[in-house]
Amino acid sequence: AAEQIFRIQLKKIAHPSNGIDVRKLAEGACEKGLSGAEIVGVCREAAVRAMEEDMNARMVMMHHS
Repeated sequence: AAEQIFRIQLKKIAHPSNGIDVRKLAEGACEKGLSGAEIVGVCREAAVRAMEEDMNARMVMMHHS
């Protein structure tokens, strides 16, 4: 379920097609016991981190998560 939530959220966020390891993100979310809403928050926070790193960022990268 966590993997599906990440995939849905990533459809809304510009990211490199081969640069986000959805399985790794989902495993980490499950290990931490994150809810679906918390996973959505992780995705939003990654977008904010990308903008903090570079206001002109065009993509969210794995290191932003």
